[in-house]
Amino acid sequence: MSISTCQRVLRRSLDEVSLAKALRSLLPRRNGYCAVNYPGLLAELRLFGVLSLQQFRRLILRHRREAIRIDREPLDAMNTRMYREELGEKQYSFLERRQIFFGWEGLVRVILELEFGDRYRAFAERRDHEVEAGHAPVQRTVGVRVHCAPDSQRRWASTRNFTRSRRRRACSYQSGCSH
Repeated sequence: MSISTCQRVLRRSLDEVSLAKALRSLLPRRNGYCAVNYPGLLAELRLFGVLSLQQFRRLILRHRREAIRIDREPLDAMNTRMYREELGEKQYSFLERRQIFFGWEGLVRVILELEFGDRYRAFAERRDHEVEAGHAPVQRTVGVRVHCAPDSQRRWASTRNFTRSRRRRACSYQSGCSH
């Protein structure tokens, strides 16, 4: 029995090129405003068993609406003040007007947290604390801070507020951001 070309493509292992194409086609274009650390994101996806394009598409499509809803939620007063300081008034106002804060990598991290729950939160805490302490990141993965700012690498919201911690953890640490 032969399989279609589409099925063959979906069964291929996930690589940087297929991940980039999938992000462009599955997530909102307006969230693609920041650089994505594809090797780091791929390592995290593989660590959680997302190995093929088909698995990735299913994961994204299962939680896409919820992740976008979380991204559009208004920030609380503490995070508003923090983001204004880190990004500057002009960039913060721009993102607030557009109701976006996560880049594509941030949305994928929110989706991973929605799918894997406590397991992903524990992984993210370990990764964040190791980066804060100056150690090599867990599994050599480094996230991409969607809102790049030097002091934002050391600040994380409390895990008690699930949405706030999700928002902060979804950001990452890459210096390739244009902000």
